[in-house]
Amino acid sequence: MSRKSVIALIVLVLVFFIIQLRMPKKWDWTPTWSPTDNNPFGCLLMDSVLKGSLPHGRYKVARTTLWQLAHSRDSLSNVLWVTETATLDVSTTRIIRRMMARGQRVMIVAGETRFMAIDNTRYDRQWGIAIRMGDRFTVADVLNLRQSHTEMDTIAWKDSLGHAVRKYQVLRPMTNNVIDLADGNEGKQWKPIITSRGYVVEGDRDPYVYAARRRFGRGEIVVVAMPLMFTNYGMIEGETNEVVFRLLSEMSGRPLVRITDRQSDKTDGQVEQSPLRVVFKDPTLWWPFYTALAVLVLFFVFTARRRQRAIPVVRPPVNHTLEFTRLIGTLFYQRHDRKGLLRSKWELFANTVRQQADVDVQALDDDDHLFQVLSDRSDMSYEDVARMIKRLRYLAANDNDLAPEELLKAIDDMDDLASRLGATHGISD
Repeated sequence: MSRKSVIALIVLVLVFFIIQLRMPKKWDWTPTWSPTDNNPFGCLLMDSVLKGSLPHGRYKVARTTLWQLAHSRDSLSNVLWVTETATLDVSTTRIIRRMMARGQRVMIVAGETRFMAIDNTRYDRQWGIAIRMGDRFTVADVLNLRQSHTEMDTIAWKDSLGHAVRKYQVLRPMTNNVIDLADGNEGKQWKPIITSRGYVVEGDRDPYVYAARRRFGRGEIVVVAMPLMFTNYGMIEGETNEVVFRLLSEMSGRPLVRITDRQSDKTDGQVEQSPLRVVFKDPTLWWPFYTALAVLVLFFVFTARRRQRAIPVVRPPVNHTLEFTRLIGTLFYQRHDRKGLLRSKWELFANTVRQQADVDVQALDDDDHLFQVLSDRSDMSYEDVARMIKRLRYLAANDNDLAPEELLKAIDDMDDLASRLGATHGISD
C-alpha cells in the first residue's frame, strides 16, 4: 500500500465521520419533561433558558415530590409542577394549601388530574377543577392536520395576571387537554386565563379553558392543561414561548423550583438514522468504537510502511562460460601447451557426443557402429566421419607437439561435428 493509498484511506474515514454528523436525525417525540432530554418534549433547553432569564440561583430543577419539597430548604419557594398526570391525594392537597397560606404560588401543568381517595363531592368542594386528557400527541396527526391546513389553533389570553388581552396561534395537538370547572361556588372561584373562544362572560362557564387561577389566602394556584408547551419545543416556537413566559411571569416573586416525576427521567438524545445507530445510541460504546477505529487506521498505516521497503533487483546469473573458456585458452596459449589444450577439447567433445548421439568416441571396440551413428546424425559421409574421428584420436593420443595449424584444424572439426549433431538432434526431437 503506497502513501497515496494511506492518505486516501484517512480522508475517507474523515468524510465518513462528517457524513455521520450531518445525517438527518430522528427525534423522539415522547414527552418526558426531563432536564437532561434534548428531544422536542424534553426540558433541557427550557431549564437552560429559565436559569439564564431569572437571577442567579432563582431557578432550579429537583427530582422530588411536593411532600419532600415542603420539608426541604426550598420549602418557601414557588413551585412549578410539570407532569403528564398530576396525582392528587389528601396529603398533596394539604401541602399545597399550606404553601399558599404562606404566600407561595403553585403552578400545576399537567395533561390530566387524578384524585386519589377523594370522592367527587369532596373534590368539588375543595378544588372545583379538573384536567381532562384528550388525544395524545403524535407526529402522524400533525402531518394530517398540516395537509388539511388545520394544524394551528387559536387561543385567547384573558385580561388576567396583569397582561393585555391577546390571541395566539399554537399547534393544535398542544391544546388537546382541557380544564373542566365544577358547578357551584368552588368552580366559580377559578378565573380562566387562557381560553379558545375569546373571553369568558362573568358567571358563564366556557368548556374550552386551558389555564385558570385561584387565590388561597396570600398565595395562588394556577392550573395549566398544556404541558407540551413547557418543553424544549415551547422555547423555540414563536408564539408558544410567549404564552409560557406570560404564565411564568407571576412566579418570579420568589425562587422557582420545578419538580419532575421520578419516572420521567428519560435521557435519550436524538437517534441517528445510520448503520451505526446501535453504537451511537449507547454512550458507553463511543470510546471503544473510536479506539477500534484508530487501531484499524494505525494498522493500515504501519502495514503500508512495512510493505513499502525497497526490494533489491534480482539480476539473473551471468554466464561466464565464454570468459572462462577464453581464460583457459589464454593460459594454454601462453604456456604453448597445444597438446594439453587439444586433449581438454577432446574430452569436452567426447562428453558432448555421448549426450547428443549416445555413443562414445573414445571407445575402440565398435567403430563401425560409431561411425555409422555419427554419419546418420550429422549428415556427413561415413568415410569423412571415420577419417575425422581417427585423426582426432591420433592427435589426442600422440605425445608429440602440435603445430598451431593442426590444433586449429582439429578444434574446428570437433566444433563442426558437435554443431551438426546438435542441429539434427533438435530437429529429430
